[in-house]
Amino acid sequence: MIAANYTDYAIGQLIEGLKREGLWDRTTLAVYGDHYGLQPDDNDPQWVGSVLGIQYDSRISRMNIPFIVHTPGQPTGKRVEQVGGQLDMLPTIANLLGKKPRDAGVVAFGHDLLNIDRNVVGSRYYLPTGSFF
Repeated sequence: MIAANYTDYAIGQLIEGLKREGLWDRTTLAVYGDHYGLQPDDNDPQWVGSVLGIQYDSRISRMNIPFIVHTPGQPTGKRVEQVGGQLDMLPTIANLLGKKPRDAGVVAFGHDLLNIDRNVVGSRYYLPTGSFF
């Protein structure tokens, strides 16, 4: 929890600095957590669920990583429940910026998360003995 608190503070400082320098309205900012923060051995799923106000599954819920994008000129925020992964970041941000990767000769292997209704997400998981799911 200390790391999450520090991260919130640091992102807040970054945003305040961008605003102070007059850059916030010209900045696209993407924030993505690269892995889960709650280790199952250290956190009781019932306790986590009660604190977060959700039904928390120790195997699946901790794979829900936030992807937050601020883009200037967007009149309101939007919460998107679409499943995605790191490969989907480029096409999603490009869409928000009005760009098409294909027009620039870029092959994007992900999907624009704002314009799909289903997605397949590959996941790799480290296990010393080797495994997959």
